[in-house]
Amino acid sequence: NNECADTSRQSIVVNEPPVSAFSTSKLSQAKFLFKADQQIYTSYKWHLRDSTINQTQFIYQFPNPGTYEVMLDVIDGKGCNSSTTDSVDVLVGFADQQNIKPDLKVHPNPFQDQFTIDYQLSNTSSVVLEVYDGTGKRITRKVDETQSKGKYQYRFQPSKHDFQSGFYVVRMIMNGQAYEQMVIRSR
Repeated sequence: NNECADTSRQSIVVNEPPVSAFSTSKLSQAKFLFKADQQIYTSYKWHLRDSTINQTQFIYQFPNPGTYEVMLDVIDGKGCNSSTTDSVDVLVGFADQQNIKPDLKVHPNPFQDQFTIDYQLSNTSSVVLEVYDGTGKRITRKVDETQSKGKYQYRFQPSKHDFQSGFYVVRMIMNGQAYEQMVIRSR
């Protein structure tokens, strides 16, 4: 028989791509925690604005309001890669007016030497009361406790917390729900 024959076998392995999903947690008005859902891969590269961050999770403070894209690239031990992009909306220093609780009062506004925060609880509640500057940095945490039904009043003195002229956000978290109100210091 003058015919030539040849046989060849080749195995091809198709690997599952890595999962590049991530979660975003808002820590304050402009501060976010970004965390990869899977933390078992060889390489993690976050792309955010002009930065590249090589960690499984990180905290980022945005300087200005706006919508920002965040991308996570992951590479597994076999060299397979995957990317996910999501966006975050940042509102620096301004409260959502629909979020102001009617019984949360900050006065006087604007203030010079001190301001007072009044609120009333209709039942026992978990309460956190904080003040943030215009960049989203927490200046002070005045309350972090369970409080009984009733009226409450707290005074803030700028001299004790190095308040400069400008705007601040009073944030009250009651039973997990955040309520915010802007207050302005003028001299």
